[in-house]
Amino acid sequence: MVWLILLGVLLILVTVLLVLPVSIEIDTAKQVFQARWQGILRIRAVPESHKWRWFYRVFLVEKEWAPTPQKPKAPKQKKAAQKKPSFTPRQIWSMLKNMFRAVDVRRFRVDWDTDDFASMPGCIRYSSC
Repeated sequence: MVWLILLGVLLILVTVLLVLPVSIEIDTAKQVFQARWQGILRIRAVPESHKWRWFYRVFLVEKEWAPTPQKPKAPKQKKAAQKKPSFTPRQIWSMLKNMFRAVDVRRFRVDWDTDDFASMPGCIRYSSC
């Protein structure tokens, strides 16, 4: 009986996680670049003069991700023989097509500012107004 209750709670939890929306927001005017899984995970980037600062939030805890400096690597030795790749280009292309088919975009809005405007109502484009 306890196993059925635990299985039911686990099933409900997985269903809720799969139903929550994933949103991606890119607004260059406000300098907002973020992707979030509603209420669970958020990743955002803040541009600075010469680099980006990355923040991640899991549930209610937000932290800044700072990469550690890379140590110089020792020179690599030559490889004996190359192995055959595990995926052929045809298989990779097939997987990519199927990944794009799996995404369902419900609302897509583009708000581009092209700086095109009319100077005065009723003016013709090439006449002097």
